[in-house]
Amino acid sequence: MQIKEPSTGNPTKAFRILVLANEFSEDITQECLRQGFEVVAVSNHNEGLAFLQSHDHVDAAITPAFAEGSNMFEFLMGLYRMPENIHVPVMVISVEPTELASFCTPAVEAAAKLLGAYKFITLPEFDSRQVMRELKALLPERPSKLEA
Repeated sequence: MQIKEPSTGNPTKAFRILVLANEFSEDITQECLRQGFEVVAVSNHNEGLAFLQSHDHVDAAITPAFAEGSNMFEFLMGLYRMPENIHVPVMVISVEPTELASFCTPAVEAAAKLLGAYKFITLPEFDSRQVMRELKALLPERPSKLEA
């Protein structure tokens, strides 16, 4: 797990985004940093939950729908079992899904939303601008660090 601060702006006033690893997570991380967000980069869902259980915070999370060795459903259930995280918006992303993943996507999306995911997007190819547009639409008015 690594917390990366934006190179511009004031990190104490930045939104903090939890980014779970997949083949596009480094691109997402770099785009978040360019936008002035602070990024918590984790290698799997268990590491993400461990970070959140440490009583730290995030303003939003981005997770892959399909990740080898990781379970998005368990992440959503674990995240929303923590009362302090009940309002953290989670965006689930399916990028360049395989034929099997494409077939399963409607059921996976429905289950993710039932478990609390705020947004589920399927991208035929990775598009960092679209990911950022979708993320910004989910963010609260102010970073949670400033509300306490």
